[in-house]
Amino acid sequence: PTRRSSDLRESSPSQLDEAIYCYRTALRLKPDHPHAYNNLGNAMKDKGRVKEAIHCYVTAARLMPRFAAAHSNLGSILKEQGKLQQAIAHYHEAVAIDPLFADAYSNMGNAYKDLGRLDDAIKCYTTAIKLEPKFADAFSNLASAYKDGGHLHDAITCYRTALDLKPEFPDAFANLVHSLLFICDWKEQDANFVKLNQIVNAQLARSKSNPVAVLPSVQPFHALVYPMGLEITHAIAERYAARAKANVTFLEVPPFRFRPKRPDERLHIGYVSSDLGNHPLSHLMQSVFGLHDRSR
Repeated sequence: PTRRSSDLRESSPSQLDEAIYCYRTALRLKPDHPHAYNNLGNAMKDKGRVKEAIHCYVTAARLMPRFAAAHSNLGSILKEQGKLQQAIAHYHEAVAIDPLFADAYSNMGNAYKDLGRLDDAIKCYTTAIKLEPKFADAFSNLASAYKDGGHLHDAITCYRTALDLKPEFPDAFANLVHSLLFICDWKEQDANFVKLNQIVNAQLARSKSNPVAVLPSVQPFHALVYPMGLEITHAIAERYAARAKANVTFLEVPPFRFRPKRPDERLHIGYVSSDLGNHPLSHLMQSVFGLHDRSR
């Protein structure tokens, strides 16, 4: 098997169930098959059954202690749970076992990026690129790290390289368009927005039956200032909301229990944001709070 974990997110639910059945059949025939456990873990993760996925990856690593892909996959699911330090530890284990594991370096970079450790993230991405010079995803990830650090020209160069390596790369193209707007480079703007609309419309069409399957490459907040139309902007926001709801399954928190509201009882509303304070979002939100009907 290849080092990279299989990605079943775009499979239909019936195909995913069939894959799980096949992996379980393999394990009935050979209960100590580490690769079957690893692949079953991938399928369980895509099914949203996180605890079972973690159990599969841990079992795979126990059966074959030097199984780099199992450690990398376990790192990825821990990252999605927000357990970034634990995720990084498993990525380190993966690259210690297999120093040529470019995917693990790239994934480790994503975890460092989430921690705000951009220098460490950049080192991981550049290592992945040295190992696989045509690794388009690593170039795109490196570009995002440069973009977050304010190095927009370097980011644009890396996004263009990623697209040279993989021309059909929607996320890289969308981020390139966004980066060009930042530096007021409008030479290709009209053509870029035509292509961006085509990409997003195709992604929305593919995700109609399963809103979580394909996340649009344009973020909802960015779509508000793009020439896309309110219907498309609303559909993008719906897909991101569906993914946010699905991601809750990765968190080890008890379900919320809501008490029914009495007819005469007021709603209690709270706002949660990383940008409360002297930030454009807070300034733009000022009028919203005053529009609430406090009697209700």
